Amino acid sequence: MNYAGALLALCAAAQWAGAWQAPGAAELLFPDVKSAKEAKSELFTKLKSLDKGLNAQDRQGKSALMLAAEQGNRLVACYLVAQGADVTLRDKQGKTAAQHASSAALRELLEACSGGSAGGVTLSRELQEQQAQAQGLSDPEARRAKLWELVTQPGRLREMADLLRLEVETHGLGPNDRVLLDVPGGVPPEYLAFFVRRGYNLQLKSKDGSSLLRDTTPLPTARLLLALGFQPDEADPHALLVACLVANDGKELKKLLKKDPALATSRTADDHSLLALAQSAEAVAQLIAAGADAKEEGLLRLVIARAEGRPDAEVAQALLKAGAALPENALADLCGRGTAEPRMVRALLAAGADAAVTDAEGNTLLHLLLRNTAAQPHAAAAAQALIKAGADPKAKNQAGQSPLQLAKELGRESVLKPKKSAK
Repeated sequence: MNYAGALLALCAAAQWAGAWQAPGAAELLFPDVKSAKEAKSELFTKLKSLDKGLNAQDRQGKSALMLAAEQGNRLVACYLVAQGADVTLRDKQGKTAAQHASSAALRELLEACSGGSAGGVTLSRELQEQQAQAQGLSDPEARRAKLWELVTQPGRLREMADLLRLEVETHGLGPNDRVLLDVPGGVPPEYLAFFVRRGYNLQLKSKDGSSLLRDTTPLPTARLLLALGFQPDEADPHALLVACLVANDGKELKKLLKKDPALATSRTADDHSLLALAQSAEAVAQLIAAGADAKEEGLLRLVIARAEGRPDAEVAQALLKAGAALPENALADLCGRGTAEPRMVRALLAAGADAAVTDAEGNTLLHLLLRNTAAQPHAAAAAQALIKAGADPKAKNQAGQSPLQLAKELGRESVLKPKKSAK
């Protein structure tokens, strides 16, 4: 089995409502990967071990979950957790997947799924009840309100796991309750993986009839839902359209828009155009042809903010070509707080963004990029794109510090050094 095939063996194709099939989970989680040749990372290479099972370990004792956590591959790690991968396995160095995690969110998920509270110790029911009473949460409604509050706060998953365990063990709150569904604004994929692992039903609907896959669901969560086999409501054209856009199924999108062109101009629950959910230039073109407006204020900023990979850059380029205005400070936001995905950086530069812009303290985009931990996986490629477009590594801010000096201080000199081309 080739490496791409191994991933497909892991991520079984998600079934859709009706007679059609969604793309395989591999395509949803890795939209850039189209062949084995593109699967060059260590994660993809070692996923070949999945021929031997979900918890197979390589010669170093690393499982697929450990590799995904190590590489910060958020959606694959969440998918594996939701599918029941063993989070307690240790490699030959004695490390668990949580200890390999390169992000705090993944580490938190893996620790919460290990079954224990702080220090890995499972609290007894009596101790849990005492803890809840001490927190003023003896009332069931107060506990559920606290649960919903915790789900909406990053970094509180382990605390939520303890409280949820108390609910399940002492008060019967279980997979048929609507804790997950009633959380406003959707949940991160790490939280979704935690709930699914505990047996919560993806097909449940909330009291108002809405499902987990809404037009306001965060994109990574929506992708994970589809990869886990979520089925949109066949009787709800809007839900089917959202699912088509998330899965980037151009063929089915074309059918839906042909049947009802007005769907293209419908709005999301937070009053955005459905263009904000497009995953390809083709989807943008189809929606615009059916009446969607690419010039809507704030639309391009939403696409730039997610900046997860090639499809997002293609969507941004398609919107710019269709007349969308380049948002002010978009490049600074992408480099300073976003992922600094190189294709998106290059797309914005090509659209006229200024690579030499500075903030009120004289920091250049390179200063911002070096300080942005979220951009670390892409920092070197983004920096080279900025330097090629005119950003100066020697330009000093008001404190007299250049990007070169900052890189040395942070131990990130390699970010500003161009990679040597292979001979």
